[in-house]
Amino acid sequence: MKKLNYFLSSFFGFIPGFFIFNTIGAGLNSYVEQSEKFNILEFILTPAIFSPIIMFACLMIISFIIKKKFFDDKN
Repeated sequence: MKKLNYFLSSFFGFIPGFFIFNTIGAGLNSYVEQSEKFNILEFILTPAIFSPIIMFACLMIISFIIKKKFFDDKN
């Protein structure tokens, strides 16, 4: 594998994870500042936490579909 391909694959592969962790961390920070008592269910259902998790799940599903459609050897 060429170094450039490895670098680009790693770079674009890490971006969604970094985005998710940063967004959830920012949502946690704002939730802690606003709430008086921590409730895990209420925390997960806040849009700042719920939205990135849904976007990440959609990204995983889209990548699975692309892999099956274009890169599966059984076509």
